[in-house]
Amino acid sequence: MQFGFVRLVHVFAVFVCLSCSVSLNIQAQQPAPDKNAGSISGRITVDGKPKAGLMVELLSTDTNGRRRVITKAATNKTGRYLFTGIAPGTYDVSPSAPTLVVPNEGKSGQSGKTIAIETGERIKGIDFDLVTMGSIRGRVRNASGEPVKGQVVVLLLRGEGDYSRSFSSNAEGDHITNDEGNYRISGVPPGRYVVKVGTDYGVAADGRSPKGTIYYPETFHPDTDDPSKATIVEIATGHETADVDITVGSPLKLYEIVGQTIVVETGAPVPNVGLEIITSKNGRGSTHSSGDWASNSNGEFRIKNALPGRYVVAPENNRASNTYGDSISFDVRDADVTGLKIPMHSASTLTGMVLVEGDVSPPMTDILSKLMVSARTSSDNLMSSTMSSRIGPDGGFRITGIRPGKVNLSFYMERGGPEGIRLVRIERNGVDARNGIDVGVGEDVTGLRLVVAAGSSVLKGEVKVEGGPLEGVILYVLYRSTSGNPHSFFQADLDTRGHFVIKDLIPGEYELMIGPMSVLVSGDKGGRTMNRMPTVKQNVVVGQGVDAEVTLVLSLKPEVPAPPQP
Repeated sequence: MQFGFVRLVHVFAVFVCLSCSVSLNIQAQQPAPDKNAGSISGRITVDGKPKAGLMVELLSTDTNGRRRVITKAATNKTGRYLFTGIAPGTYDVSPSAPTLVVPNEGKSGQSGKTIAIETGERIKGIDFDLVTMGSIRGRVRNASGEPVKGQVVVLLLRGEGDYSRSFSSNAEGDHITNDEGNYRISGVPPGRYVVKVGTDYGVAADGRSPKGTIYYPETFHPDTDDPSKATIVEIATGHETADVDITVGSPLKLYEIVGQTIVVETGAPVPNVGLEIITSKNGRGSTHSSGDWASNSNGEFRIKNALPGRYVVAPENNRASNTYGDSISFDVRDADVTGLKIPMHSASTLTGMVLVEGDVSPPMTDILSKLMVSARTSSDNLMSSTMSSRIGPDGGFRITGIRPGKVNLSFYMERGGPEGIRLVRIERNGVDARNGIDVGVGEDVTGLRLVVAAGSSVLKGEVKVEGGPLEGVILYVLYRSTSGNPHSFFQADLDTRGHFVIKDLIPGEYELMIGPMSVLVSGDKGGRTMNRMPTVKQNVVVGQGVDAEVTLVLSLKPEVPAPPQP
């Protein structure tokens, strides 16, 4: 016993030394501070207590949402961390804690918080209050008490009102029942959940499900098909909730949908037309699926494993045949649906040039090789569509498969292309076309010109919220050039302090806006503050190659109506 105790102390001493070594190496990765470098600091608690030795990552972000770890820091015994030597820019700060619930307030909804830091700025108070994840387990049986294997168990986090969102574990095998019908889902954030299996409507399999999969009707814990009657399951911090069992009914019958895409005027089949499928049941809910179905070389399509319900099949615009189509709707009840015809029509073509204005770097040919011109036809129904085209070495483009209607042109840069390229103006035969182009059926539209230029100006801003917190809501700023399309806005994300930075702007006047159309639901609170959201608009002038600053004030205080006039 004594020998074992001495050996244990020796191992512990080695562990402490290794921990010190890791800490020293991490600190060594910190860049040497200088007067232009900034710092970010904060405090981390876990289940309400300071957490020592927790790794925190500083990550760079790009426009595609990808992140790269720049450096790491460890929390001290009071839970505090510090990053120094930070160059100006926008970063994510995120604790590296797979067993803890980390807020998803980073770039593109990833873990952590986003911070925009300026030259030499010292940012404090980027704190995290983390909690330990829980887990849930149970068993799925049929009405005879036999285990049901290979079923996906879905967790729906239930917020206020009708708000809910699904949770997915990253652990392999989680959510799937085994041969005994048992399942276990780990890493679940604390909260109130609805647990379900089965499929209510739609296409049960799209080619990715295992062969021989059996499909059951949507069933909520413990045994109801009515979501309002589901038993709510509480997941507590650091605990496992057991015996969350579900009893399902008889397996579902599946059907086929068969049809053909044809040109209305000639009756000729149209091959290789992509199909979007929208399904619903009894007017409740809907699913949208695309990318898995298309007509074959004879224009025929076959959709297998269709559950009973209401279906809409919408054809995608077809570039090769220069056609567009109309959607069809029908019901699947208790038999296959065959003999369907999707009508296709002659589409329009847009032809034009992209011109690069002013001095740019890299060379113009490199810019054009990464640009894509996009044409969107607006519609009040399901048939809004977007078609795109590459730019030729001479700046020319030709877009086929255009649906008639009001068409708006824009461009986007492919991954790896130069940043800072902005659209200056859109013309058709020398006439301003920023508000869109009216395109007729089968029309060949020519004389289009898109002028782009490299922007170098920066707009820095801050959103101040007065009159109360906006819990459960993420804000962002919409902006557009006042000389551009009045309906086309870009988005600027706010960091955790309400700051934003818009780079590579072309000199001119810009309209900024926050309000109802710029609200995203986040977390458990849902959209409960939506009806309190005012709309705030403000114009700002940006000069050539200089930084501009602006402050937007969002007041949540209710307006007091003016007293009635005597």
